[in-house]
Amino acid sequence: MKTSLFLKLVLSFALSVFSVMMHASENELTIPVRNTSVKGTLTTPYNLSSSTPLVIIISGSGPTDRDGNNPQNIKSSYLKMIAQDLDKNGIASFRYDKRGIAQSSNPDIRESDLTFNDYINDASDICNYFAKEKKYNQIILLGHSEGGQIAISVAANNKNVSKIITIAAPGRTVEEIMLEQLNGLSQSDLDDVKLAFVCMRNNLPVAPQSQIAKMIFRPSIIPYMKSWINNNPAEIIKRLKIPVLLISGSTDIQVKAIDAQNLKSAYPKATLLTIENMNHPLKEVKSLNQLEQMKSYNSPDLPLHPGLMPPVIAFIRQK
Repeated sequence: MKTSLFLKLVLSFALSVFSVMMHASENELTIPVRNTSVKGTLTTPYNLSSSTPLVIIISGSGPTDRDGNNPQNIKSSYLKMIAQDLDKNGIASFRYDKRGIAQSSNPDIRESDLTFNDYINDASDICNYFAKEKKYNQIILLGHSEGGQIAISVAANNKNVSKIITIAAPGRTVEEIMLEQLNGLSQSDLDDVKLAFVCMRNNLPVAPQSQIAKMIFRPSIIPYMKSWINNNPAEIIKRLKIPVLLISGSTDIQVKAIDAQNLKSAYPKATLLTIENMNHPLKEVKSLNQLEQMKSYNSPDLPLHPGLMPPVIAFIRQK
């Protein structure tokens, strides 16, 4: 009886060691980009070979970090979960903190120094960094939300990108999306926001009057907003010549299904997939009720929607 128990313990230990050996290695990397550097996590499967693809994961807007978390009370870890699922399927990934965010913060770079084009250039530099290593058979960009818009812009100009995957990516300009999201404002507040966009588009001084417009268009964010409003993903995607997977969720209350549809219309060769009951942080939420939605935004133990990763893996492996 004691021998049997001992053998079970030995077997259990051996299996746990084997499980650890089978898992990926995670390494912190610092990659130089224009006038600064970004820090990220390179996840490498145990069976790395010359046929292993690399997925570069690009986070969404605001201070969202490499894992998909945000100091503004958002802790959902969905980008980390994507990296873990890729690893289980023998796919390497690199997820990073964008410049000025989390561990990529730099005291010499102020918010007023940032532009949307900086994020595009940084992602392109990261692609080039890994392309020079020649370790991976393809480099794939996976962008969530604003990260999907960045991925489209990078792929339009960087031949090192083999495929892109956008999840909950905008298919319209930020001006169109923000005006839709702010539709519940009073008419005077909405008019003030519209005027601010007009001024930015025409390179005129932005002087918002209402409290809400002052919060949105604070002086330090204006350079970023000016560069962002000029980026139309539905126009840029037309320049691509590579496979594209467009994913949206039916219960996403931030980015609408029409955005993915716009991108599909602009690039008919893309594969379009709408996942039923998937919300913006990529969790399974059936309700559009804001209270129910927000629970998932701060639930790091809630798994990814079960319908997300199988088509992502299949698309990556597709020849």
